Amino acid sequence: GSDASDQPSWVFLPTSLEILLSLDGKEYTSVKKIDLGESNQKTKMVQQINAGFETKAARYIKVIATATNRSSPDPKDRYLMVDEISVY
Repeated sequence: GSDASDQPSWVFLPTSLEILLSLDGKEYTSVKKIDLGESNQKTKMVQQINAGFETKAARYIKVIATATNRSSPDPKDRYLMVDEISVY
């Protein structure tokens, strides 16, 4: 059987996240960096990540997710997916 934790080939969780904010959409300031490591890359397909940080004024948000798993011989075959980002 399979469930949401079954991981298809070449689909990986991020190993790090960085959140940046901007008032004008041109100049961004990093407000949070999260090192998620690679320990759960083979065991979890879905993961909720809470990235709280000090309240700051912003109009734009940029999230940079990095996956460092190099298992696939072809980088085009690696996928990093985000289903939902909630901001409040």
